[in-house]
Amino acid sequence: MNGLTASVALLVLLACGAQSAAVVQLTDENFEHLTQAASGATTGDWFVKFYAPWCGHCIKIAPTWTELAKEIGNEINIAEVDCTQNAATCSRFGIRGYPTLILFRHGKYYVHAGTRDVPSFVKWLTAEQFDTSIGKDVPTGPSFFSMLLGKFESKLQTLHLHKDPMYNSILIGMVLAAGVIVPVFVLTWICVTVNDKKEAAEAATAQGAAGTPSAAEPAEKPADKKNE
Repeated sequence: MNGLTASVALLVLLACGAQSAAVVQLTDENFEHLTQAASGATTGDWFVKFYAPWCGHCIKIAPTWTELAKEIGNEINIAEVDCTQNAATCSRFGIRGYPTLILFRHGKYYVHAGTRDVPSFVKWLTAEQFDTSIGKDVPTGPSFFSMLLGKFESKLQTLHLHKDPMYNSILIGMVLAAGVIVPVFVLTWICVTVNDKKEAAEAATAQGAAGTPSAAEPAEKPADKKNE
């Protein structure tokens, strides 16, 4: 009897453990290493949520995403990427809205566009007749320069010049534009000023040369006064 009880307890623990898969946190640094997306997903399929912490729809779907990981996380990797901290990866897949849900499978990626609840996700992910025609080739991983640029962009997104994210992005864009336009204006002004001074100096030199008689042509003698 005790042996039967122990076996049942073990089965319960295994069942609970099978439902305890957690959402994987992906970053610019570990995305390709964990997913192997560009090489054909040798680590299995990955269903990834690209989100921003301030996004209302992202906040709403968060419990659903956690529940999905518990439901199917042992068959398909459920993960997420914070685009405010990992701009290079989000730029790699052209993320423009939040949340964007993408399935990575066998070197292809598929953008989810259906109902966002656990049963619908499970049905879409485990469909026997999966529509592979909508898949796109996974782009290669970001270059070192892209990674640096992404980190810079992520740092910019931490600036909160305005409480509204849209206006905050606009203000950051204006600051960046000013940072480019002002130096260009100053350099242009310096070049124009230097060029004007150079032309003025050349003109003065040319004028001085024209007004000075050469050695071959001595200055004319003053005309003799006629006797009255």
